[in-house]
Amino acid sequence: MLRVCMFLCLGLLLFTTGCGLMQNTVKTYYNVTDSVFVATNYFIHPEFEDFKIRRVLIAPFSNETGFHNAQDTLEPIFISEWIKVNRFEVIPSTGDARKQLESFDIREKGTFYKMHLYDIAKRYNVDAVMFVALTSYSPYEPCRIGINAQLIHTYSGVVVWGLNEIYDGSQRNVENLATQYYYENVRFSHPLDDWEIMMISIRYFTQMVAFDVGGTFKDYYVPPRLDKTIVNAVNLEKKISAKPLFP
Repeated sequence: MLRVCMFLCLGLLLFTTGCGLMQNTVKTYYNVTDSVFVATNYFIHPEFEDFKIRRVLIAPFSNETGFHNAQDTLEPIFISEWIKVNRFEVIPSTGDARKQLESFDIREKGTFYKMHLYDIAKRYNVDAVMFVALTSYSPYEPCRIGINAQLIHTYSGVVVWGLNEIYDGSQRNVENLATQYYYENVRFSHPLDDWEIMMISIRYFTQMVAFDVGGTFKDYYVPPRLDKTIVNAVNLEKKISAKPLFP
């Protein structure tokens, strides 16, 4: 009888300890106790809809950082995330189109010939071209990506959207943005990771940046919460209040 009682006590102890470990390792929510990064240094044309942009050709990313192959790593991730935004058809540049767009060098020269852009519009049946320059980059913890981008209407030469931002993982508000992105977009597809993977993996960090940048050329940009927030990672409850740019 004594031996049976000892086995029962030992089993109860192991069960209780196991439950305690599960409580420590399984997270159901996260807290954001200070501000979340919001992209503010961007422009969207007030008559964006009137340009009727349906097909966008992505020019080769230019690289202004000390990492010579950074554009090769980041460009396909940005394109993949922008396709998910479903704002317009995103077309990666290849072959002759890629070579032709590389000669524009809009970032350095600050000008371009409208006829060259018009020729691209006719040849590849696109309504706009996206020019992107990487201005800052660090693939190591904490990750950092700086981006300068312009979306130019091919028939008029008008800049209909532009952005210039740096997502620096050493800043608390960017860390909070990464945490929020992880629980809302990554956690259930990668349940064994924790949100810190966003600050260590340049692939995950780039996905977050591309996703946030893509949000600025939707019909309107809904920024993350700025006040103290508790987000349930199971129900993914959102309490975002923002006025749209285009009511």
